[in-house]
Order: sequence, then C-alpha cells, then structure tokens
Amino acid sequence: MRASPIKASATALLFAAALAATRPGTETRPAAASLCRAPEAVLFTCRVGARTVSICGRTKEQGGAVYRYGRPGRLEVEAADLHRAFEGWPGGGETQAYADTPTHRYVVFDRMVRTGIDNEGHNIPRMTQGLLVQSGGRTLSRQDCAQPMGFLPPAFDQRLLETLVPEGEYVDH
Repeated sequence: MRASPIKASATALLFAAALAATRPGTETRPAAASLCRAPEAVLFTCRVGARTVSICGRTKEQGGAVYRYGRPGRLEVEAADLHRAFEGWPGGGETQAYADTPTHRYVVFDRMVRTGIDNEGHNIPRMTQGLLVQSGGRTLSRQDCAQPMGFLPPAFDQRLLETLVPEGEYVDH
C-alpha cells in the first residue's frame, strides 16, 4: 500500500532531515572521490567493489543529472535518462535515483530500516546504500556500497536530487 502524495512528501522530508541530522557534512563530500567533473555537483557517490558509482548534477547549460559507473578515466556506463523515487515505511524508507539505457536500468539506493527499538523507545536503524542492475525487470546484480573507515555513509544530496532529477516510480527490490 503506497502512501498518499502528501504523506509521502512529509515522510520524505522527515527522512531527509533524519539523514542530515545523523550525517553531518555529507553535502561536502570531496569531488575527487566521485566520477563527477568540475563544475558538476556530487549528488551521490560510493565505491561498489573496485568501481565507483556517482550521480552528478550537471551545469545549468547541460541540465539535469548524469549517472556514471566505472573508474576515474575509465567509465563503463554513463546515462543521462534519470528519475528519482522515494518509498517510506514505518521506521525508515528508501531514496532512489535510476538511470535507464536501452538494455538496463541502474538503480542507486539509500535505505534506512528499523532493526529494533532500544530501551528508551528509539528506533535502531540500519542504513545501506548500493547499486542494483536490472534488465527486463529482473535484478541481475546488487552491490552494497563500501564503508571505508573514517567516512560517513554516502547519502543523496536530497535538495539537489529533487531539483535536478524528475520524479519516477519506485523500483521494488
């Protein structure tokens, strides 16, 4: 059962605020760790295996955002047909940005789920980010983002994502 648009928007705002409160400074991730190019903004970036996945906000002239996957200087996938989605549920939710090519869909996600309640009644969250690769509606692979020591988990720059990427449908997985 999906939430109403008003409830979904309110849930999305609360979710984004919760993420921002638990992840100070994520909006200033170094561009060097991403596949974004100057002067693009980093909307999301993380390591998946030996590669990097990035969602980059393009310049005003180019418009929108672009999905990139690969290594610096050696891109394997680049796509500009992006959409965003959010699904909320009790104790969490998931923000997605997905890029479509003629043969595949690349879904970047940032998910928070409740794993329990502590003694004071507070949510005990688990946060995961990653990449799904789909073809014909079937998931071919799922890779979670690496969490290097000393780094906060990656999260979408929610404000830029909502400004630069049109809304789409949530991708179940």
